[in-house]
Amino acid sequence: MTANPTPRSLFENLSANFKNGLIDSPLRNLNDATLERDIEAFHTLDNLNDVLDLTLLKRGGSMARNPNDENGDSCIDASFLTEEEQAFTDIESAALRRESAGTIKGLTKDLFIVFATCAMGAVVQGWGQESIVGANLYWPLDLGIATKSEDGRFVGTSDNSLMYFGLVNAMPYFAASVLGAWVSDPITDIWGRRSALLFAGGFSIVGPIGAYYCNSWYSLLICRFIQGIGMGAKSSVVPILESEVSPPKLRGRLLVSWQTFVAMGIFLGACANCTFHGQWRLQIGSAFIPAVPLLCLCYVIPESPRWLMKKGKYRKAYLSLKRLRETPLQAARDLYLIYSQLKVETLLFENNLTGERPGNLFGGDENQNQNQNKNGVQNGAQNNTQNDSENGDQNSTQNGDRTGNKNGDKTKQRRDFWRRVRQLFTIPRNFRAVVASCVAMSSQQFSGFNVFAFLATSILVNSGIGEMTNLEITLGLALTNVIFSATAYILVDRLGRRTLLISSLALMFPFLLLCGHYLDVEGVTWRTLVPLLVVYTAIYSPGAGAIPFMYSSEVFPLVHREAGMSLACAVNFGLAGLLALLTPLYSTSLINNNLKLLGAFAGLDASAAIMVWLFMRSPPEAMSLEEMNVRLPFFLPSPMSNLIPCIFADESPRYSLSIFSARPL
Repeated sequence: MTANPTPRSLFENLSANFKNGLIDSPLRNLNDATLERDIEAFHTLDNLNDVLDLTLLKRGGSMARNPNDENGDSCIDASFLTEEEQAFTDIESAALRRESAGTIKGLTKDLFIVFATCAMGAVVQGWGQESIVGANLYWPLDLGIATKSEDGRFVGTSDNSLMYFGLVNAMPYFAASVLGAWVSDPITDIWGRRSALLFAGGFSIVGPIGAYYCNSWYSLLICRFIQGIGMGAKSSVVPILESEVSPPKLRGRLLVSWQTFVAMGIFLGACANCTFHGQWRLQIGSAFIPAVPLLCLCYVIPESPRWLMKKGKYRKAYLSLKRLRETPLQAARDLYLIYSQLKVETLLFENNLTGERPGNLFGGDENQNQNQNKNGVQNGAQNNTQNDSENGDQNSTQNGDRTGNKNGDKTKQRRDFWRRVRQLFTIPRNFRAVVASCVAMSSQQFSGFNVFAFLATSILVNSGIGEMTNLEITLGLALTNVIFSATAYILVDRLGRRTLLISSLALMFPFLLLCGHYLDVEGVTWRTLVPLLVVYTAIYSPGAGAIPFMYSSEVFPLVHREAGMSLACAVNFGLAGLLALLTPLYSTSLINNNLKLLGAFAGLDASAAIMVWLFMRSPPEAMSLEEMNVRLPFFLPSPMSNLIPCIFADESPRYSLSIFSARPL
């Protein structure tokens, strides 16, 4: 049997693979003796032994190492467990079968409440986006930046009127991109996902209520800015929370709920626009309504167990997992799997973040490892590689997990926001995720759908369609968006994220051109346009609508998930803001303006499909976030590796990145 490597050689092997962007499973090559020792050491941390039986943790740890046997069935296989302990109870067997099948019946009550909270957050997002669409028919007239001509078209009262109009429409997206998406990172890192949702919900109430009382375009601009901060923070946190609490087999379908309920919010906002037709203050102010239940639900949901693990709160993490999983065995399995993967991430990313040498990371010289870091700094990797040491178990217990140290300087350095953002670009594995997520997010805006979502009323009115008919069309499109977003529940795990997104973008291309053509035809009726817009919306919803936020919430390692999702959301909202600002200016400066406008977006849509094909990869099957973290680098496109080696090259040698053993693959 091969002896375990020294801490220094382990670090060198880890670093060699890490520079190539690879993070392997920490349990893949773990033998029974080492696994048992690490589980026993983990069991003593953060008073975990008060709430979790050691035998149950050993059973869960064995499942985390080998979740399935050769037939694909769940199994427990470890020499340190008796035959009776390795056997499943009837309740456990039934729960594991439901989990493997990916059925909704396997969801607990608390998990349903979490999804209801996330769904309400998405409704707030959609309602806030749609509220301005109906208000656009009247607030420019009421606040003095436009008048109406005899044929019903808007005429600016000054040369800058279109700029003011575009700024008011674009401001929430710019605020979300520049501030909202980024402020969620320090909030979630320090106080947790629930606190970030509370923060976002508060701004989502203040902004619309303030807009109701505005008497000038610039005061409306300020209130839209406030609303945008909540919008950006919410969109960064909700998909992450959903991805972190979802069972692997259901995660893809459950993450679709973000887009489905954003569409539901758009539909409800369109209903409010029709209900309060002619009263723009009520239309825009009504967006605060869904934020009230969101704030209430934030107080009853459990915190994300992965965030609690990241903070070293293992006891609370297990209690949270018990609420989110059907059986304590599943909770124990996920607890140990998250803990093991987080040790690898912390070992690699923390060292890269702080710039330490291996000796310091492992607590000094190899002979001094027993005496270092007694305050909760992670040396789990080091302690478990010194299995022959007389006090190996004691060291694992004393040193614990690096993420549990709240007072040490290294934890403060890990919270250094800008360093974590910088690591998104300096670490190959992270940079690959940045490229893929930003391409996915950009494709949503390049698809052209948000031209109709943000500016439908102004575009249709200027095409000669009446105001009420205009609002009814937007209501119908919103309902279509809701219905066909739900189809992604079925399609996402069957076709895969990448295939679904490429198909959506490709099929939208001709409908953009057709819509642009008919919008410019004089005397066109809504009966001609509506079928085209309905089909176009139905194609958009399950692909370009649902995939970008879902995909971006999955692809980043836990240590950098908040920063990565913030960057992806900033890209999405930044492009949305440019769209809302520049589209009115661009369209009015063109002859046959709608065809040229939507033709330009057809070109962007085609380029987005090509970028997704080149730069984005997704797993071929449902898997846990920990498994995706291991396997994602292997899904990157090989055709591009010769063209862009700095992004996609996979260099040799490769090593197994188990934190307990290291050997060339």
